[in-house]
Amino acid sequence: MINEEATAPQLVRFNCFLCAACCGMYATVEGDQITKVVADRDHPASHGYSCKKGRNIPRVHHAAHRIDRPRIGGLEVEWTEFFDDLATKLHRLKDEYGPDSIAKFSGTGTFSVNELFAMHTFFGMVGTKSLYSSLTLDVAPLMRAAELVTGFTQAVPVWVPDEPASTLTVVVGQNPSVSGGYVGTPATNFNDRVRAFRKRGGEVWVIDPRATRTARIADRHLAPRPGSDVFIFAWLARELLRDGFDADELETACDAGDVENLRTVLAPFDLQVATHRTGLEERDLLDLLAAIKRHGKVSFLPGTGISFSPDAVVTYWLIWVVSILTGSLDRQGGMRFLPGNNAMMDGPQWEGHAPEGGSTGPGPASRPELGEIFTERPSVAMVDEIEAGNIRALIVVGADPIGAAPDAARLRAALATLEVLVVIDILEWELTEIATHVVPCTWQTERHDMRFLPQYGFERAYVSTAIVEPGAQRRHVWQVLSAVGSRMGFDILSVIPGVDAETVTDRELMYAITRLTCADAEAVFEAGIDGRDVDFRYGWFHEKALPGGKWRLAPRVLTERLPGLVLRSDVAGPRLVNGRTIESVNSSHYGITNGEGAPRIRISADVARERAIETGDRVRVHTGRGEVTGEVLVDPSMARETVWIAHGWHSQNVNRLTDPAPDLLTGQPSVTAVPVEVERITT
Repeated sequence: MINEEATAPQLVRFNCFLCAACCGMYATVEGDQITKVVADRDHPASHGYSCKKGRNIPRVHHAAHRIDRPRIGGLEVEWTEFFDDLATKLHRLKDEYGPDSIAKFSGTGTFSVNELFAMHTFFGMVGTKSLYSSLTLDVAPLMRAAELVTGFTQAVPVWVPDEPASTLTVVVGQNPSVSGGYVGTPATNFNDRVRAFRKRGGEVWVIDPRATRTARIADRHLAPRPGSDVFIFAWLARELLRDGFDADELETACDAGDVENLRTVLAPFDLQVATHRTGLEERDLLDLLAAIKRHGKVSFLPGTGISFSPDAVVTYWLIWVVSILTGSLDRQGGMRFLPGNNAMMDGPQWEGHAPEGGSTGPGPASRPELGEIFTERPSVAMVDEIEAGNIRALIVVGADPIGAAPDAARLRAALATLEVLVVIDILEWELTEIATHVVPCTWQTERHDMRFLPQYGFERAYVSTAIVEPGAQRRHVWQVLSAVGSRMGFDILSVIPGVDAETVTDRELMYAITRLTCADAEAVFEAGIDGRDVDFRYGWFHEKALPGGKWRLAPRVLTERLPGLVLRSDVAGPRLVNGRTIESVNSSHYGITNGEGAPRIRISADVARERAIETGDRVRVHTGRGEVTGEVLVDPSMARETVWIAHGWHSQNVNRLTDPAPDLLTGQPSVTAVPVEVERITT
């Protein structure tokens, strides 16, 4: 007899955590099949918004190339054999070569509360310092600048468009209308909230070489030359120090010597320098400055266009400077800081500020000049460590090092030489073909999760539910690492009181970890999928967090870079900029139809005209390091000398074009503003 109740369609309400927007959704489930996903029109934050990624969840969940069974050396095995084999090999390598021979590379696919806990605890108990992630390929400049100015890496100012006193925001080098936001950006239902912000009199500016979807809903769009943003903010800071600064902020929260030092080092960055370097008209820059003075306070939303640039850490610092000069941080009408709990706002003064030159640690043996960054090693050093024989085993968790790191061909060749290469993922891809061990892990559809990340600018906390039970032989990452750890002689779950590794469920573990890490856990649980705003009050960051109650306005490691910027020769010619499409999150292309290729390469009209290139032609984009080919789209909205290629695609891997040499202050290489040449392919 058929159990009609078991097969009848069920509606499951959940939050989509594929990007920072965390949209409310409904899934239609028939048996173990997810047949449809639509937006939740009654969700109090997303209000019925959804994108292709979220609506495409059923196709990804049931994809033909979903990983269903564990493999060793390309052969399917049972879980017991898999755990025994992997634990034995890791244990031997640790004994023979030391714990640092076992390395980790992780990415945004691990942004799940249970998985993050398990990963950090497992590698901590292994004792390895060979920790790598996309952090030093993405957000390291943002975090370093925050650390240098405040003493803490995770001091992220957040703009909330619903704040009545907020009247001016400037989006810089990001496209949150498409990407779902970056650190500090209000990602949930961004477009509607910006439209409402403008409707009540708010003003939005976008600074980007391309007229993005975000630029199309703004009041003004400035299209500077790629990589020249640093000159905009140096000039703005210079002018505001002369006229337009918040006198109370400078007197009470800044060192007078720092202010005078800034006036001196910024003096050369006059309007002529700014217009020459950026390609912008004087009127554009003067209008932006006038808008900041007129509104008094301003909120800046920088993104990967800044993070990936050669002068990223200096640009981020200057954005902090302009924000501080205008009294726009931790003050009504500007940006807020979100605490992890109320004790951070109301308890004792914060301690543990980083040194004024930034925190660092010893680098890996093969690249000692690349110091440890925020408890991790710069990812550009990983290939050197493998080639030197210092890394013998690598566990890749929810990440794509080939699509994220420079020198992709060299890295892939090095990965193939590892004694142990573990890939923990949901879909088959290039690395699963060469992995010694392949782990079929659960996806967001099969796991319970919680989002409480105020340190990254998430203004709202959510608890979401699994849509279906784990299918095939898939297991949660925490289950896999727990099983391997127990065979290596340690229990990663032992640090959580009352949790039994043999019986705990995914949901129970999520609740237990949340209670340990979130002081407001019970309120978050009660809010559930609807979510709740993170508590805060203006002024608390000044009172509790600033070192000695003052901003470190002029860190020497940054001010000493400014003279070189002015003197640096200005090389003409096309420059590469990065981007993302609404279908993708970095190298995870959740919204792409099967067989659909990489997005077209976009080039500015002047680049096309000078090379007799038309839309639909195939082109070769190249540097001295490599090349990328693809179909082209001539985009007249882009700034002169601009070439746009979406990042995260192996078929058009921008890392073939880039220099792997990192900024030693951040450990991160540049991916944008890279000089390139473009040629039409004639055959």
